[in-house]
Amino acid sequence: MTSPRLAVWPWLTGLAVLCQVGCTTLPAASVTTFGQGVDKVRLQFDTTFASINQMATEDEIDQAVLLPTLTEASVAVVVPQADIDKWDKAITVIDGYVAKLVLLLSPDQANTFETAADALGTSLAKLDPDSLPSAGVAAGFLEAGRLLIEAKAETDAIAVAKKADPAMRMIFSAMAAAVGSDHHEGLRGTVWAHWQERMGVQQVAFLTAKAAGKRDAVVAYIDSRDKRDTQDLQLGSLRQSLLDLAGAHAALARGSAVELGAAIAMIQQELDNTRTQISKFSAMKPKAKE
Repeated sequence: MTSPRLAVWPWLTGLAVLCQVGCTTLPAASVTTFGQGVDKVRLQFDTTFASINQMATEDEIDQAVLLPTLTEASVAVVVPQADIDKWDKAITVIDGYVAKLVLLLSPDQANTFETAADALGTSLAKLDPDSLPSAGVAAGFLEAGRLLIEAKAETDAIAVAKKADPAMRMIFSAMAAAVGSDHHEGLRGTVWAHWQERMGVQQVAFLTAKAAGKRDAVVAYIDSRDKRDTQDLQLGSLRQSLLDLAGAHAALARGSAVELGAAIAMIQQELDNTRTQISKFSAMKPKAKE
């Protein structure tokens, strides 16, 4: 079966070729389009983290009922709120960057861009690295701050995006790396390890259970395996959206409205895929025998 991403790409590629021939300027609305892409990625973060922690909590409840005492650690989440806040901080700062570009779209507000860009650049230089997902993300924001201060005299949003593009792509790539290229790295590695530990507990339970209890152990093992695989797919999709967002910003900087639209369409696909994975898992989750 052809991948949805591969299926949609040929016509997008064709439009990109046509744009290279006939498109020389980027509509101002494309800055807003890029901002919509950022919003979609934020929504994908929220959806993915909520799903991961909800699935983990369901599992923790099953484990906690067997414990002699109940503490907060007994029902811990996989992605702590402190870590979620770091990702939210990164997206919020990117939203601030988009807001500054929007200033240049209005003649009435363009004259405030220099002050706003200088203020944003200075604030980026002062960001606490520990408040962000990784040192790589922090380094990207530091570079973005430097470039924005250099670009503060610009009066065109696309010229600013072009100057800031190396740093913005650095940020998105570092965020993708922090998610992880596979289940051995980053956040994907953390989530994978959680479910591997749970599967190990269920393997032990299977070995020690009487014949009547072995089926329950197998069902619990399968449930953990499916949660592990579903969540890894969700995080892989999130990583791809971040890479697509880097591509979207590069298209913005090049002045290619069609390539920008293609990248945002890919992000929407990844968001839709995440929602589909959650729905499918909910529908197919195995049930213990009553």
